[in-house]
Amino acid sequence: MKLKFVLNSKKQWEVKQQTRNWLDLPQDVMANILYRVGVYDILENAQKEMCKHAVDRSQGQLVDITICDFVNEELLGYIANRSSQLKRLEFVGGDICKNWVAFLKKIPLLEELRSRLIVAVWESVVWESFLS
Repeated sequence: MKLKFVLNSKKQWEVKQQTRNWLDLPQDVMANILYRVGVYDILENAQKEMCKHAVDRSQGQLVDITICDFVNEELLGYIANRSSQLKRLEFVGGDICKNWVAFLKKIPLLEELRSRLIVAVWESVVWESFLS
C-alpha cells in the first residue's frame, strides 16, 4: 500500500492512502482470488448492492419490495432506514432478523409482511411486545 503526503489548505501535511486498482493485478492472480471467494459469494454481494442501489434510487418512496435468498439483518436495516413509505415487504430465505421490533417500528406504513423461512421456533415474546 502506498502512502501519499499532501499539503492541505491549512498548510498542514496529511497522509492519504492510495487505493489499489484491482485491474492492475495479473489475470492469473485475479482468477485465483475469484476462485477462492466463490461464485455464490460474488453473486450474493452483487445482489445486495443492487438492492441497496434500488432503495437509494427510490429516494424514500419505496412502497413494495421482494427479496429472494440474500436477505439479512443488515440489508433489512438498510431498507428500513431509507424506506419510511414501505407498505409491502416479502423475503424468501436468507438470515433471520433478530431485532424485529426495532425493524418494524421504522416502517410504520407496512401493511403486508411475507416471509418464507424455515424456522423451528418463533419467540412469541417479541411478537407480543410489538403488537401491544
